[in-house]
Amino acid sequence: MSRLRLGILGTGRIAGDYLAALEEVPELELAGLCDLLPERVAALGERFGAAQYSSLEAMLAAGSLDAVLVATPPKTHESLAVQCLAAGLHVLCEKPFALGLAAAKRMLSAAKRAQRTLTMSAKFRHVPDVIEAKAKIEAGALGKLVLAENSFTAPVPMQGRWNADPDIAGGGVLIDNGTHSVDLMRYLFGEIRWIEALPCVPVQELPVEDGVRLLLGWDSGLLGHVDLSWSLSKHSAEYLLAHGDLASLGLGWAGSWKQRRGDSAALAFGSGYAKRVAFVRQLGHFARLALGEEPALITEQAILASVAVVECGYRSLAAGGARVSVPIAQELAS
Repeated sequence: MSRLRLGILGTGRIAGDYLAALEEVPELELAGLCDLLPERVAALGERFGAAQYSSLEAMLAAGSLDAVLVATPPKTHESLAVQCLAAGLHVLCEKPFALGLAAAKRMLSAAKRAQRTLTMSAKFRHVPDVIEAKAKIEAGALGKLVLAENSFTAPVPMQGRWNADPDIAGGGVLIDNGTHSVDLMRYLFGEIRWIEALPCVPVQELPVEDGVRLLLGWDSGLLGHVDLSWSLSKHSAEYLLAHGDLASLGLGWAGSWKQRRGDSAALAFGSGYAKRVAFVRQLGHFARLALGEEPALITEQAILASVAVVECGYRSLAAGGARVSVPIAQELAS
């Protein structure tokens, strides 16, 4: 079996999740960790037995990598990804992929020039329940789709964190959690054609939005709404609900279900959301994609569309919730 030597840029919270998952991915071998904070990279380096670097230049100079995971704050994604691609490395970039559509296009152009793989972290596409739900929807199990609902809400103190610094993160909860929402909705239901975004009453004193509600529209007439919050919890067992004229479906944290109209009980499926499982599958897919062993689960067009919908959401927020049209993926790639 071919193995890729993987370096990880950034050793914050999310890097720990990837490192735990990496142990179950035979196609990847941890070859190095890099962070500007030496004490942080040292702690993880010793724990996982990896080479430690305090700069990307030093990591690249070692010549011991085939691929990298960019798990640094969003402001740095473009420059780091482009530098790694130019060095001949395959790149998996954490979400949000880029701070805007122009930056995303530059990153993808750099990958084409280097003839290397560049893809975006999209963990919900690797959740078995989500994959099964997509199959049910595409098979017509729900009938004509009418309404879709998603919520990612949990109280997290954000003061002092880079996620709440607009210069580093590009925004607040919309770009942070909303990137997952947008990609999940597009994966299950197709092209989002318009968006309206309104901020919630602020709970935390932050320079960015800590809560937002999105209204989404599709050409089919399907409507969706998304609730995002760093400050409140909706205490919902499901993170996504889809309603059609024949049945409804729920994707839950502990299990999922489908219920036909008129039935007294739902039929359970799946086992819920397990972050480790999703990360293992995502890392394995990235390795096989880079090795040319399987096609991309998230295409270049899908990456651009994810960035574009969030960008349009911020335009709507700035315009007081006005409806903003979203270009289709084919237009974005041109």
